[in-house]
This record gives sequence, structure tokens and C-alpha cells, in this order.
Amino acid sequence: MSRPININLSELDFKSFLKNGCILQKPLSSYCWVATDLVPHPEGLFFLYDFYKTQVQSYNCKFFAKTTAKELIQWVNDNFNDNKCQITQRVGDFDNYFQSDVAMMIESIANESIEKLVAVTMAEYEFNQIHPISKIQGFSDLNGSLYGMWQDGHGFLGVSPEPLFMKEEKNWKTRALAGTIGTDVKNYANIILNDQKELAEHNLVIEDICSKLSSKVEKIDLGPTLVSSFGPIAHLQTEILFDSDDCTELELVDLLSPTAALGGYPRDLVFHYLRQQNYFRIEQEKRLFGGVFGLKIPEEAFGLVAIRNIYWKEDKIFIHSGCGVVASSNVEKELKEIKMKRDSIERIFR
Repeated sequence: MSRPININLSELDFKSFLKNGCILQKPLSSYCWVATDLVPHPEGLFFLYDFYKTQVQSYNCKFFAKTTAKELIQWVNDNFNDNKCQITQRVGDFDNYFQSDVAMMIESIANESIEKLVAVTMAEYEFNQIHPISKIQGFSDLNGSLYGMWQDGHGFLGVSPEPLFMKEEKNWKTRALAGTIGTDVKNYANIILNDQKELAEHNLVIEDICSKLSSKVEKIDLGPTLVSSFGPIAHLQTEILFDSDDCTELELVDLLSPTAALGGYPRDLVFHYLRQQNYFRIEQEKRLFGGVFGLKIPEEAFGLVAIRNIYWKEDKIFIHSGCGVVASSNVEKELKEIKMKRDSIERIFR
């Protein structure tokens, strides 16, 4: 494929975009990359890692536009008019197995040398087969970074609250994001900032990221731990700044992903335990939930953790949701948390 052609958003062919396209919003920015006609290419602009990093794909595109999220949403809405994607019925979920997984994790943490694991569940729905991008406004309302990629009737679309990394010239940034509370809880920010279970989980993520970075960089700066809201959900968040002259974007993904926010801690034990869970049977090594989708060009690069999303294929939509499990966790609270996260996405399509 020849070099990708940069054009105005209005010049992109919308039908080509629906058939084979992607969107990717820069973290902490309104700017979005919108592309059509993607093909695998070893030196591509876009990259996609699955969760277990068994497969890494780079993609180039025929055409792309750099625009704002507001302009992208307006372009999509103008082309769909009143026809929007909707869930028609819920087929089932994996929640009973999820509860078993959480109980097994709590037992493992109590008896063995693992400190945290992340349990995941999935719900399945039928939908009217109108392209899910028609609901882009609902995703944008959740305040994260828009992302998605699709081809020939299947793909993924989401809004990530979690950049794995951001790079501008030699300046790098990542984010520890863990600890969850609903924004409908009165004084939710004060409550989560004083919740020892949520703070312990968040601090494990900070420790995990800093430990991994210390093998590659000399100086690491931690920002304050704050509470950030993403629609109906709020998280503890700590920005982590570092400098590196010799670390590439893909090396950084290998180094950091999955963080303790998505896998567990310590990482050298995590995959062993996760492969024993009921959830592993769904996609096994090909799991995309919690993987990394990003952009790499000379002047900037970033990678988003693939959460708060849907996957679709033919007439089915799938929503995956996860939560951190530590020694003080209990099954009922973790089930409530994943249902809250799932509902934040499901309600977009009602």
C-alpha cells in the first residue's frame, strides 16, 4: 500500500468507513484520527495488541483525517440521521462463572504469593445490525478517549479512561487508574479517597507501573492521586511522568501491559492464575478486552487500554467488564461493580 493520504473529514467516503475503518482519540485532547481501508502493514500507523500479547498487528490505511471529537460525532450523526444501533434483547451472561472466579481469586490471594487479580465477565446481546458507530455520542459522553476498529461486519468500539502511554517528543506519560465508585454515591470523591480497599488496589497499580519503568528509565515523577469521573463511574487516578531516549512505543507496550489494573500483581504470576479462570474459556489467548490499541508516528504516539467497549459480530454484541480482586474483596461487591461498568455501556444502546 502507498503512503496514507491525509484528507479532510468531509472527503472521507462514509460507506468505506463503515465497511473498514477506525477511530482513535488522543488522550487528554479532543483530536481524533479517523481512517478507512485499513490493511496489515509492518510499519503501519496503528497498532493492536491482544491482552496476552500473543498477536501484535500494525495497520496502515488508504485515507485518514485528523479532526475533533465534536466534528467526528457531527459527521457520523449527519450520515445516520435517525437510524441508530439498538440492542433488541439480552441473550445471556457469564456472571455465575464470574462469581466462582472471584471466590477462587480471593482464596488464591489469601494462600499464595499473588496480591491482586482482575476478574472479568461478559454479557451477550442481539442487536438491529445498524453499525454501532451510530451511537458514538453515547460513548463520548463517558468522558474518555474514543477508539474502535472494524471490518466486514465485526469489530470493537469503546471509550477508554486509561491511556497506557502518551508520548510527545521525549516526554512520556502513563496513568495508574484503579479503585472504582459510582458517581451517584453522595460525596463519592471523599469516600473513595478514604476507602482502604480501593486505595490499596490503586497503590498496587502505581507500584507495578513504577517497578516496570525502573528497568528502562532513571527518573519517574508521580502526580497526586485524584478522583476522575467517567460518566456514572469514578476512579482513583495518578499521572506518572518519565523520560526515555531509547524506549520505542511497542517496547513500552511489552513492558507495561497488562498493568496491575487489568491483569494483577505481581505480573510474573498473573497469567498463570488468569488462565485457570472460567472466563479464560471464552476467548482464551485471543482475548482483546484489556489489550492496547494505539497510534505511532514520529511526532507523537499513544496507546489506549481497550476497556469500556463493545465487540460485535454479525447480529451479536458483547460487553466485557472487569474488576480488581484483593485480599479484602467480597464476591457481592465485585459483582455489583462489574454490573455498574457494564450498565454504563449497555445504556448507550437501549
